[in-house]
Amino acid sequence: MVSYTVDRVLTRSESLSDVLFQVILFSIYCLMKFKFACNTAFRNRVREKNLTAQIKVSGDRSGRTYVFKDGKLSSQRGTAAGADVSMIFSDTRTAVQLMMDQSNKLRQLNAIKNFRVDVQGDDRDSRWFIQT
Repeated sequence: MVSYTVDRVLTRSESLSDVLFQVILFSIYCLMKFKFACNTAFRNRVREKNLTAQIKVSGDRSGRTYVFKDGKLSSQRGTAAGADVSMIFSDTRTAVQLMMDQSNKLRQLNAIKNFRVDVQGDDRDSRWFIQT
């Protein structure tokens, strides 16, 4: 049902995809802050590294930066030059489709094979951010 809604309704318009992308990125930050406040294991994980990560659309058109520093978590709208880890989507439609329907592994694999999503940065830092 989610896949149908995302494919047929939510990603029809590029401007709607842009708004959804920003909402998803802010929601990720809100969920991480909530988990940070409630979960000791997550707080300990955030303390493991100092890094800057970003999720964005190619061309720095749209995105969000997440900063893990000295055991604290912060975020800001936009992209940061020199981020340690960057997850880059080819367009907001692809980003929304992949982030809203994470159970569709075939779609994720096809996006990677067709260079519609890229992860840049140190492999260990990238893996840490994605798993966090």
